[in-house]
Amino acid sequence: MRAIVQGGSGYTGGELLRLLAGHPHLEVAQVSSERLRGKPVAAVHPQLRDRNELRFCGLDDLEPADVVFSALRHGQTAPRIDRTLALAPVVVDLSATSGSTTPPTTPAGMGGSTPARSCSPASCTGWRSCTASRS
Repeated sequence: MRAIVQGGSGYTGGELLRLLAGHPHLEVAQVSSERLRGKPVAAVHPQLRDRNELRFCGLDDLEPADVVFSALRHGQTAPRIDRTLALAPVVVDLSATSGSTTPPTTPAGMGGSTPARSCSPASCTGWRSCTASRS
């Protein structure tokens, strides 16, 4: 399975990349960071130096995959959930928003209230998986 990690330059993204690097059935195809676009992922996460040759890309440069892991900052996944769901049938949101029992929203003070759609309870504490039906 091909995976995308959105927001891969922070601590959560780095730990996720480290864990996924050892996964026998997942290949990380793309890692996004607007700030570090074009730079090697290993330059930010030296623990991955011998594990991949990925470079960061922008969110708008992402191509379809099987799963998207979103490690974006709090409140940044929900406003772009439709674009993210267009990339993969499964989205796992690792942001702080994902721990609630209601669909994630962007607080009014951060630009409005945008609920994610079709969110199901997480199988792991603190993770929420969002899926969309594809025709």
